[in-house]
Amino acid sequence: MAKIHFPTNISFLLILLGVIFLAVIEGRNITSSLSGEDVYIGGSEVQQIAFVILTLFILIVTTLNPGKMYLVAYSSMTLGLIVVIGALYRRFNELVGKFGLIEIFIGFLLILGGFFLFRSTRLDKKDKEFAMREFGKYEVKR
Repeated sequence: MAKIHFPTNISFLLILLGVIFLAVIEGRNITSSLSGEDVYIGGSEVQQIAFVILTLFILIVTTLNPGKMYLVAYSSMTLGLIVVIGALYRRFNELVGKFGLIEIFIGFLLILGGFFLFRSTRLDKKDKEFAMREFGKYEVKR
């Protein structure tokens, strides 16, 4: 029977919600920019949108193949770092948007979620020894 590991599930859920909120915020910024409102879309936003799409794609792949969970951890930590740096850059250069502090919070949430997800998917020493012992028993019959 499959075991439920709550720290992994909670980290995965936090990452998913953070990515969805970022997609909504950036989608609103793009819509406002295209409609002629005074919203700045620069290189950092384009990079952020690309990483949001990449992270969503990786979330879908990981849902279908849970063995690739470390990809979500790396991608969410990278996206979180990009979001925090971009929001701080806009804040210090007085290109302040309406969602600057929310983006910084979501960025730190993504970094922490990725860290805890990566930490919960690593094997401890006892599990590694067990896996090596079991692999040693496996023989290829021809």
